[in-house]
Formats: sequence, structure tokens, C-alpha cells
Amino acid sequence: MKPIIGIAVSINYRENLFQVHKSYVEAVVEAGGTPLLIAPQADKTYAAEILGRLDGLLITGGGDIDPRFFNEENAGQSKSVSAERDITELELIKLAADLDMPILGICRGCQAINVSLGGSLYQDISLKPGALNHRQDDDTPKWYPYHDITMDKESIIYDIFGQRVIGVNSFHHQAVKEIGNGLKITAVAKDDIPEVIEGTNHSFILGVQFHPERMFQNDRRFLSIFEALVVAARNREAL
Repeated sequence: MKPIIGIAVSINYRENLFQVHKSYVEAVVEAGGTPLLIAPQADKTYAAEILGRLDGLLITGGGDIDPRFFNEENAGQSKSVSAERDITELELIKLAADLDMPILGICRGCQAINVSLGGSLYQDISLKPGALNHRQDDDTPKWYPYHDITMDKESIIYDIFGQRVIGVNSFHHQAVKEIGNGLKITAVAKDDIPEVIEGTNHSFILGVQFHPERMFQNDRRFLSIFEALVVAARNREAL
């Protein structure tokens, strides 16, 4: 059977909708997994009930994480926060990490992994001295490699791409600040903003600050990130 990959979705409060960009689902399907969409709820016990049905977890991009979850007040730079989404995703990540379930976080999802495991964020990249703009303009194609990242050779992300430098797209204004427990930074941009984080005590925890789901149709190398998640989930399922 194909491994079941839970995909966390966002909330559109204006239209009263749950939503997710279909490219996440398409990437999981093309990588050989079965997607299962997870709608956020305010009840913390919901995460444990859902997790038992999954083989792997994908935390998607979206609005900002409420700074209260990393012990800061919102300085007015954290936008589109969602209590339900924060509660569900941070609990899912924590429980999945405890179970050594494979986790992939994309953009906000990368930040959620870090916060869930005790790390913090820059509420805006401008707060980091020397940081560059990491949000490409709306007229640039979503798949376009906006800047380069440099990867550590001893890392999951290097094993996936087989090269130290690669161009990625970029849509974020927040970033990993203090790294969470059991995590390490394995790729950075030119300004040393973390672009990839990975688990040190787990089989597969990978957070990428870019959006491979927007790139893989134009550059098939980026599908390999989703294939790595599905393989890790299949291997865990076989145990």
C-alpha cells in the first residue's frame, strides 16, 4: 500500500474555508504517497487522533505563527495568524517527532517544526543584521530560483540534490532564529538566513524555507524532496 501522508491545510477566515494549494497534493501523489488533508482544530487532542492514521506528515506554507508560541509578543510584524492552525500543527509535529514519524515542513512548515521543538523565529527578517530580501515579487514566476542556498555535505538535503549550491524560490519574511531541540541548520542563504533544518535524533525531519511544490513541475529535482518523505514513510510502515 502507498504510505498515507497527512497534509496540514490553512484556514481562510474571510471566506470561512479550509484550503491548500493543490501543488502540495500533486507532489505527494507524484512522489508515490496517498494524501490525507488535515483541517486544523482548536482541540489539542485532535492531533493525536489524526496521527494514528498517518505514515508521514507534511506541514505546508501559509500565514505567520503567533509569537506567543515562542514566548514573544507580536510586534505587529506577524500577520495572518491562526490559533487553530498553530495548535494543531505544533502538536502534530511534537507527537510525530516523539514517534519518529517522517516530517516535512515547507516555508511556514519549516518554522513550525522549529517552534514546536523549542526554537524561535525572527518576526521579520529585517531584524537580523545584514539580512537580504527573501520575498520575490509577484511578477516573478513562482517556480523561479530567486536566490542560491548552500548545503552541508552531511545532510539529508545534500543527499537529495547531490550538490552544495542550488537556486530556490523565496516567499518568506520570517525565519528561524534560535534552533529548536534536536535540530540543526543544514543550508543557508548568502546572508546566513537558515534555509533548511533537519532533525539530529530522528530518521527524517526536514524543513525547507523555500517552496519545492511550486518548482517541481519545471525542475524535477525538487520532486525528490517529496520522494524522500514518501520513502521514509514507507520504510517506517514496513517496520
